[in-house]
Amino acid sequence: MVNRGVFLFFLFLLIPFLSQSQVPNSWIDFSQSYYKIPVWKDGIYKLTYSDLQTAGFPVSSVDPRRIQIFHRGVEQAIFVQG
Repeated sequence: MVNRGVFLFFLFLLIPFLSQSQVPNSWIDFSQSYYKIPVWKDGIYKLTYSDLQTAGFPVSSVDPRRIQIFHRGVEQAIFVQG
């Protein structure tokens, strides 16, 4: 039988990790389209018009001022040129 104190210790130790692993989806607007951009490490990435077009992004019908990037529900800073 597991000692109750040891069990509670490990439970309280794991609670912060369990709560951080779940990303709340309250930022998602289901009436909008979303595109996933996989990246392998932190850094600055450049996506060209051609990159977006190749990925199926509707570049000709989207106002670039309305493009947003999110990572785990937090909006990220972007620079749109053109």
